Amino acid sequence: MARLLVDLDPENPIPFVILSNIYAREGRWKDVEDLRDEMDRKGLKKSSGFSSLSVR
Repeated sequence: MARLLVDLDPENPIPFVILSNIYAREGRWKDVEDLRDEMDRKGLKKSSGFSSLSVR
């Protein structure tokens, strides 16, 4: 599914990140490395995460 999403929107890094996380959870570290290398070749960057807190 992630590969299909990459085909639909090749400039979007989110499918790469999700697939990389799935591979990592399964211990497929070579696949993680390959995906990260592909992201680098395409110039795609994962955006930083952030949290939102409401202080009262």
